[in-house]
Amino acid sequence: MKNIVIFCLTAIFLCSCQGLEVENQNEPETERVLQTEDDFKAVLDGAAYQWFNGLFKPEPAMTLLVAADVGTSSWGNFGMREAGTVGAPYGLGSHSAINNTVTANYKGFLEIPYNELYSAATSANDIISVLAQIEIDQETENQYNAYAYFLRGIAFGYLGLLFDKALIFDESSELESLTYEGFVPYDEVIAQAVKDLDSSVQYANAATSINIEGFNGISINKDQLIKLANGYHAKFLVQSARTLAETNAIDWNTVLTRINSANLDYDFVPIADGNTWWFAQFYTNNAGWMRVDQKVINMVNPSSSPYPYPEGGYASDADAVSAQDARWGSSVEHKFRFAGAAPFRANRGIYFYSLWKFNDYESWRLAGARGPMKIFEATEAKLIKAEAHVRLGQDLPTAVDVINETRVGLGQKEPATVADTDLLDKIYYERILELYESIGNGFFDRRRFDDLGLNQFLHLPIPAKNLDSWGAELYTTGGG
Repeated sequence: MKNIVIFCLTAIFLCSCQGLEVENQNEPETERVLQTEDDFKAVLDGAAYQWFNGLFKPEPAMTLLVAADVGTSSWGNFGMREAGTVGAPYGLGSHSAINNTVTANYKGFLEIPYNELYSAATSANDIISVLAQIEIDQETENQYNAYAYFLRGIAFGYLGLLFDKALIFDESSELESLTYEGFVPYDEVIAQAVKDLDSSVQYANAATSINIEGFNGISINKDQLIKLANGYHAKFLVQSARTLAETNAIDWNTVLTRINSANLDYDFVPIADGNTWWFAQFYTNNAGWMRVDQKVINMVNPSSSPYPYPEGGYASDADAVSAQDARWGSSVEHKFRFAGAAPFRANRGIYFYSLWKFNDYESWRLAGARGPMKIFEATEAKLIKAEAHVRLGQDLPTAVDVINETRVGLGQKEPATVADTDLLDKIYYERILELYESIGNGFFDRRRFDDLGLNQFLHLPIPAKNLDSWGAELYTTGGG
């Protein structure tokens, strides 16, 4: 390959759009010389880490767990206490708006995903732009475009899931002319994301082979990339809904088509190295940092595990919860483990308390944050498919089989049947218990089922620091 000297699009982007506050760690200089295909790989592998780093660490993962009443913690770290605090009445009152100011104590859960996701999208965009301008063999172009469009798609996808609006740019954008007025609502951001994922699939299909190694410890081949791109397409369509009404209005036929095209039969699980590649389960599985929210426990055992956690406490429910679902118990092998009294401060609200801890990653945590990290599981794809079948009233036996894989196979609960009128509730139950590990899943699901707390934020606002850089008026989300 001949040497290719380009004017870095990221440099233009940063100079003209300071409000994004993004940093392309692959390219600190204004000009870049790309000499080999390894240079393309380095940029895209860096973007893969930017995407991961912006999502799967404590901010925003733990913040969203508390905001969703899936995890609970009254510690101030990561904005968890602010996300979980409610006014009167006890435990069920209204949430306050996000403190989106430049002087707020906890801003990382806003700034980290915002800046890292834009960095990832910008890095991917650089490569897409270069590939459109140079002479290069078709196979190489197909391989790197498939990777780049996938990264840009999942970056925009999570911007659309997390934030109320975002700025869309692609290889044809006139970056110098971008302004804050160009931000568009989340549904348009999701539309761009799925468009990019479709492009990734097209380029992957045209390639002879693909080998992506940007996600630590694993390789993604052509078939796997196509499955992931289709799977994320379906996931973004489903989880971007902000209300039950929006959920009901989703084009579930398209969801079903995409999830069938994905046929995702493996878990997307980068490997934690205890250093740069690790994720929030290091803290969430520590009983001193976080507990399973009482709302989840009450869902499993409504008869004797009250919600909210009573001000005067209540007797141990270790046996009662375990009797309802075999994933709960007192042993190391249980997904959720009885942990006893919570260590949280009573003056911050006893409704934060819980007797149960997350336990699926306990051995992982004790190993120093090393081992597989579940960020998109085959189980999630199957449950999306099951939900589409139920909502469309098609092939209910398939939906029931999927539900029972975890409901019966892991929970040892009574099997779901095609005659059940609450199949969507059963899917919701399995999603809450089985998919909480991946960033925001519990929050996105509570949101789209109208099951978040009173006046809890539905999405994140653009961070105050970035708004200030744009010269835009500060605003926030949530609150009465």
